Amino acid sequence: ALPIWEPYAGLVAVQTSDLSGTLEDPRFTLSVIGKDLLAEDLQITGLDAHATLTGHKLALDAIQARTANGLVVADGEYDLDAEGGSVSLTGSNLDLAAILPTLQKTNRTALAGTVGGKANIAFAHKMLTAVTATGTLAGVKANGTDLGAGVWNVAGDGHKLSGSAQVSFGTRFLALENATADIDASTLSSDVITSNLNLQNLYQFASPYWISSNELGMERLALLDGDVKLVSHIDGKWANPDLIISSFEADKLSYNGVPFGNLTASGKRVSGVWDIAALNLVDGSASATVRGTIDEAADTKLDGEVHNFDLGKLAAAFPG
Repeated sequence: ALPIWEPYAGLVAVQTSDLSGTLEDPRFTLSVIGKDLLAEDLQITGLDAHATLTGHKLALDAIQARTANGLVVADGEYDLDAEGGSVSLTGSNLDLAAILPTLQKTNRTALAGTVGGKANIAFAHKMLTAVTATGTLAGVKANGTDLGAGVWNVAGDGHKLSGSAQVSFGTRFLALENATADIDASTLSSDVITSNLNLQNLYQFASPYWISSNELGMERLALLDGDVKLVSHIDGKWANPDLIISSFEADKLSYNGVPFGNLTASGKRVSGVWDIAALNLVDGSASATVRGTIDEAADTKLDGEVHNFDLGKLAAAFPG
């Protein structure tokens, strides 16, 4: 076993070794191979590493790790006296779900796709002290919604990270801006901007976060469709964050297959309760305004006004 420190374990074997130099200035080179390693929740199926120890300084000349169905190559250095060092890494074709196991464990955010990029990491006393990284994303899906390809960047330390990500799929666009994550507290804060998604995309992504006891409300939301532009902010535990909607626009809105014009709205979701500050629907000469609350685990309380709607259209959208 190789417990470099507590979160790491596995089996390694020395492939070659060589001792040279003098008693005052020894030089030791080492090559090792490993398999079935574990780093936190990330499995490493294979490892090849070459290092040189000169005095009390270790140079990581070359490391190749096969993990997350992809490859990571790295080099770096470590000072035994200072108990610190740095590593530069390049990853390619890494399975997004495999390298983000914490999100997967919630059973609410199912991620798919691949990620690649470069990262520079500094550490001391068995703790991550700094990281900067940039890269690309491909074939991204979140809860079955295609989000396509894009770019990302991250900076921070072992406790807090900040960064951004943008992906697009055809004309569909999603961006996370001014994002921060507190690893210790399991919290996330980010601006969310979308364009040319549709309501079915949003429903498909968000439905795992809704409490299943309000099945009727979920069934009604599933009947909505339309093209969406959204400016919002998420904040809170990443397993179930709150949402503040600054601007929501839906064109070509339909319910149960019946067209209903255009919709604008603003509001927020806090602890499973949606507070609709303003919702305005315009369909030709017809219009409607709604405000109120929707509790995912309890009652819906909405007030509003309706003007000039075709009763035949309403009957088709809401039969029975």
